[in-house]
Amino acid sequence: MFTTQKKIDHKFLIDDLNDLVQLHYDLVASYESALGDASFAAMTPQINQFIVAHRAQIGALVDVIKLNRGQPKSTGDMAEITIKLRLAAGKLFSESGIYAAMKANEEKLMLEYERAVNSLVALPGMEAVLTGNYEAARYRIMILDSLLKCAKAMDD
Repeated sequence: MFTTQKKIDHKFLIDDLNDLVQLHYDLVASYESALGDASFAAMTPQINQFIVAHRAQIGALVDVIKLNRGQPKSTGDMAEITIKLRLAAGKLFSESGIYAAMKANEEKLMLEYERAVNSLVALPGMEAVLTGNYEAARYRIMILDSLLKCAKAMDD
């Protein structure tokens, strides 16, 4: 009975990690689509840094999943549509709207990491990866918050 429960718990942990992987893939896809849009040209270096960071975080999560004999996801899911819509809606308003949308997307990721750090730290290697990825998301939010404040000041 305990073995079955352990296997189920283990599978749920891997599934939750894969949810984080997919959310990162969705964010990468939204940032990559933004790179092709002239409205985002001034943000290209920052967006490229975010893409690199998300890919590194995907790699760290995938390593934990494989270490624990799980099968990592290799694509995002439907959340990509919502993420892209936030960016498109933000673009309609102003540069500050774009930053606000990007920040909202990163905040959603950070909330998922908060949940994960508080409830999922049970697999070998997992705590360090979750905590590191959480801090990286928090750093991106700080950058976006600064950019948002500057853009709002210019809007006024």
